[in-house]
Amino acid sequence: MCKNRGIGYKNQLPWRFKKEMAYFSQITSRTKDPEKMNAVIMGRKTFESIPKKFFPLPKRINIVLSRTMKEAPEGSYLAQNLKEAIDLTSVDHLKEKVEKLFIIGGYTAYQEAIESDYPCRIYLTKIQSDFECDTFFPEFTEEEFPELIGLADVPTSLSVLSLSLSVLSLSLSQFSLSLSLSLSLSLSLSSLSLSQFSLSLSVLSLSLSSLSLSSLSLSVLSLSKFSLSLSSLSL
Repeated sequence: MCKNRGIGYKNQLPWRFKKEMAYFSQITSRTKDPEKMNAVIMGRKTFESIPKKFFPLPKRINIVLSRTMKEAPEGSYLAQNLKEAIDLTSVDHLKEKVEKLFIIGGYTAYQEAIESDYPCRIYLTKIQSDFECDTFFPEFTEEEFPELIGLADVPTSLSVLSLSLSVLSLSLSQFSLSLSLSLSLSLSLSSLSLSQFSLSLSVLSLSLSSLSLSSLSLSVLSLSKFSLSLSSLSL
């Protein structure tokens, strides 16, 4: 379901995720006993949403819930409600064939299962996005259905996400280290350049001082000579 608990729009899935569809097929088809099959129970609208070329869902016993349909669709069984469908899997010709029961929609079938006394487990894919929906998954509490961690038949998408975040964090740390080294090196070089510049100014100052001293000495010498010339002229 998506963020607003939506599961359908105009009797179709609002999204198309190939991996999620592959997981759905896998988990509803897989059995421990190769001689048995799982049963998928669906409401009439869910049945109608499945393209005819894909129905009945292969390698599974298909049961359709409807109070209005007179005959079972080809390749499936018909029941009026959830209890009747479950009872159907207990009769002689199906009892030895069915391993697990999966309720695959829609809203009424889900609600009937959640509110029943049958032991249920919800396999829930949470889609972290918003979609326009007109059908929603029934409300339930975590006390009624606590989250189970580490199930063998549930994908480890969160673990993969956690690993990706760890790798990203490592990359950011390396980037931060590179940035610090580059910045520190640049500042050190700048500091060195400023020191060299300061030294150059000191040398320039020394040169100016030397120039000033030389000029002053020459001026005094010139004035002395000029004074001497004047004295000679006076004589």
